[in-house]
Order: sequence, then C-alpha cells, then structure tokens
Amino acid sequence: MILYCYVYRLHQKYPWSKIQFPINSDYVDNYLFAVIALLHSIPFPSLIGCAIFFQMSSLEFSITQLESFLQGQWTLTRHMDNGRNQETGKMVGQVEFTLYGSWLLYREEGIVSMQNYQGPFFQEYKYYFPTPNQANICFSDEQFFHTLDLSSGYCKVQHVCGQDNYQGIFKVLSPKQLKINWQIRGPCKDMRVETLITKHG
Repeated sequence: MILYCYVYRLHQKYPWSKIQFPINSDYVDNYLFAVIALLHSIPFPSLIGCAIFFQMSSLEFSITQLESFLQGQWTLTRHMDNGRNQETGKMVGQVEFTLYGSWLLYREEGIVSMQNYQGPFFQEYKYYFPTPNQANICFSDEQFFHTLDLSSGYCKVQHVCGQDNYQGIFKVLSPKQLKINWQIRGPCKDMRVETLITKHG
C-alpha cells in the first residue's frame, strides 16, 4: 500500500502532461524506482496472472470459418441515432442465416420503434464465400455491398452509394456475439446505427 501511495504522490509531483524534453533525470529515476519496487512487492504468480489477463483482454475472437460461424438463428438489437433531426430509434427482432448451396441468405425482421413511428421491418442480403474466412455481401438484387473478413475478429468496411458514404465496423465479441456499427453520412444523412446480434444455442 505504501508503494502505491508513493507512485500516486510521484504522479502528482511529476504529472505526465507536464513532461518536457529533455526529460529531467529526477523524474525518470523516481518513477523507475517506484515501478521496480512495486513489481518486486507483487508475488510472481500474480504477475503471471496479470500478464495473461491483459493479453487475453487485448485479443479478438478469430473467425476462420465464417460460413459456419454465421449460419443459424440470432437475436437482433439495434439502436439508431439520426444526427440531422436528433431522432433516435430501436429495432428488436431476429436474424437468420440460411444456407442455399454455397451461399447464405441473411434475413432480419422485427419491430422498429421511432419517436413518431412503430412498425415491422425486414432486410435481406446474400453472402458469397470466395474463401473460408471471407464473404462478399450483396443486396438481394445482387448489387455488391462490401466484403467481410473476420479472421482477426475485427473488420472495417465501406460502401459508397451516390453521395452517401457508409462506414462500418464489425467486431466479434464472443463465439456467439457480433457487434456491427455503421456511420452513414451524406448531403441528407447523418446516421449512426449500432447493432448487436446474439446466436441462439
């Protein structure tokens, strides 16, 4: 506890925001002493546990078999924020990825609730798989939307439609959870959409 207090007091005396170059040797010596002393005071098994925890917390869930990961039924929750008129909304429903030969049909449906509207919604996409870890996503009319690759557990995508720019981020939260964020901007659009789908079973 004394060591923790010592580090805190040093940080008050030498805050990071006030570091100037060249760095004062007293600043470095004091911090190095405190950190080394603090590490020596922690049992070795605890250090290993901390290292493993931080390493695991920084890892994404790698998806190398994208088709099998997606196929099946999911629960959908979506929040929308319209920056132009400050309107917000929510969608709750289901997603199903159905296999048709070598491709998957994505269909979402449920209820959308806006400030001045409530009613059903649905959308469909087609997922084609040129490689096991990659999908080319198309609209129902076969127009290309974007490519999805979750081999690192994280994927940034972009789609341009006329003057509107769609930027998306897909992130695997667990083997059964996928988070999808879209930011849509254009002359008449300023929308943020956050979607979480959770796989059944």
